[in-house]
Amino acid sequence: LQAAVRTIISSPLPDHDETILRVADFPHVSVWGSSTGWLVFYAALTFGVPAVGYELLPSLVAVSNQIKEELGVADASFRHEDMLAAPLGQTLVVMLASQCWDNALFHRAADKLARELPVGALVIDYTDKLGRWGAFGPKPVSTCAGPVS
Repeated sequence: LQAAVRTIISSPLPDHDETILRVADFPHVSVWGSSTGWLVFYAALTFGVPAVGYELLPSLVAVSNQIKEELGVADASFRHEDMLAAPLGQTLVVMLASQCWDNALFHRAADKLARELPVGALVIDYTDKLGRWGAFGPKPVSTCAGPVS
């Protein structure tokens, strides 16, 4: 993720460079499908902002909360809640892993993001599928591939 963000930051995107550079100023990061919380912890610890994970499986939320308590990560929180029902409000950064989703879920999530996120929001995903989805218009502002472990 950090490499992907650095790649985006170094790309010639004058309309979004300032937004990306201000991640630490964002009110919070939302993680859709937070599993055991590692993306939430990464966002909270890397950017120093509150990160909220949404997860359907209560057992994974319990594990995430246990890890949070053991490590003392105050900026991480976890909700046993459907991401499609979660309010985006003034969310400016959403992290997700859509490669795990079936097509119906992907389409519903993409439509919600396109409809509810404010202009200038950043969506970080493991694939370029969102960038090719028509809900965001004929051409996304930017997509980039970054190395993952």
